[in-house]
Amino acid sequence: MDTALLRRLIDGVLLTLYRRYTAKELPALCERLGLPASSEGSTKHERLVASLNACADDRLPDVAEAVLDQEELGQAERMALQDALWLGRHHVQIPSRTRRELAREFDLSDHLGHPDRFMALWAECGTWTTIRSAGGLPRPTACAARLSAT
Repeated sequence: MDTALLRRLIDGVLLTLYRRYTAKELPALCERLGLPASSEGSTKHERLVASLNACADDRLPDVAEAVLDQEELGQAERMALQDALWLGRHHVQIPSRTRRELAREFDLSDHLGHPDRFMALWAECGTWTTIRSAGGLPRPTACAARLSAT
């Protein structure tokens, strides 16, 4: 597990959390999240960062789980935190061929009330190459993801 990444992501969440809580609520917040309470720092954010810095690396997954369970996060924050957590967990390897076969057999019309709307939304993520399924619905076979120039 990439503890540096996990620590950085939790720090990003703490940047938003300090705005939601008063200074008096910070010790209870730290306790709920499994962070050691800290009185270092002159601002709420500095105290939360000091608390995170005092947290041992092996406790970070528990803190991340607590944040995911108890705090309201934006979708991007939630997904990044989940991805970082799940990277360190055991998972079953699924061969590419099996994934392709499953995708080929998956019929969206069985799972969506409005497949045309879904496909239009899905197409916004990039350029899709589609094939027609037996029911006439387009299904994605490849996506050219948009890469932003840095």
